[in-house]
Amino acid sequence: MVSRRSARRGFALAATAVCLPVMIAAAGLVVDAGRMITAKSALRAFSDTAALAAAEFDGTMAGIDRPRAVAASGSRRAGAGAAAPYSVRLFQ
Repeated sequence: MVSRRSARRGFALAATAVCLPVMIAAAGLVVDAGRMITAKSALRAFSDTAALAAAEFDGTMAGIDRPRAVAASGSRRAGAGAAAPYSVRLFQ
């Protein structure tokens, strides 16, 4: 006959074996969701800045340089860092 103490130990091991992968997967989903929200926020800020810069475009060379500068400074403010993973190219 199996003692109660060893039966409890067996249950704790089985419960840990089942719950640990589930908890690790849940933590991974939380991290992925956080990164997705951060990226979405940065892209939204960049697109808003680019749209505002394009609205100021007047067709001259100064008008081309001004939106580029605004979009570049806006991408840094959006949290993309000094080296943004995207670039703004307007026709020349």
